[in-house]
Amino acid sequence: MTFAEENLVGQKPVGLFVNDQDAVYVANRENGQILVWTNGSSTPTPIISTNSTNIWSIFVTTDGDIYADNGNENGHVNKWTFNATQNEIVMNVHGWCTGLFVDINYHLYCSSTNNHHVIKIPLNNGQTVPMVVAGTGCRGPVPNMLDHPHGIFIDNKLNLYVADTHNNRIQLFAPGKKDAKTIAGFGAKASLWQYVSYLDIRHRNLSGIPLRFGI
Repeated sequence: MTFAEENLVGQKPVGLFVNDQDAVYVANRENGQILVWTNGSSTPTPIISTNSTNIWSIFVTTDGDIYADNGNENGHVNKWTFNATQNEIVMNVHGWCTGLFVDINYHLYCSSTNNHHVIKIPLNNGQTVPMVVAGTGCRGPVPNMLDHPHGIFIDNKLNLYVADTHNNRIQLFAPGKKDAKTIAGFGAKASLWQYVSYLDIRHRNLSGIPLRFGI
């Protein structure tokens, strides 16, 4: 069943969130609006106007606060407090956040796809400069690297799950660990030789390097 057409959500919508009360939040990337459908309504109410277009991701907490990607145009993530009309900057970023998540300890995570890492900040101390929690900033297939990460999820044990899109796998980072475990997708252990071959394939900077698997 289609409940929202292009005239409402624009072309190629990607930011979508459904809360535990089945309210649906969708970002219109063309006009910078966040539309909210509640209680099975066919009409979005409210409609939140942002100062950004091309919003890639949104996250809504249980108390109704909305976090929205504003990285490509303005270099940050914005927060709209429930029932407020103004927003605040809560994280400085470099490029899109293709995934956002707030964990049980009130840390905000951003999947920074063009930087090939996941970053986070605490939301209760005014800090806006994030720290890297997964990935190295260079794309690659080895356990501590990511290649254009997108969707992220953090469970109640603070395990971080990452959709590592260009590596065709789902990575699990345990708390405080830099090396991930592949739980779906590619799955093979990657050695240094495999990484060198990966660079050869992606960048054509090297040639004649054998592809090996295992450490």
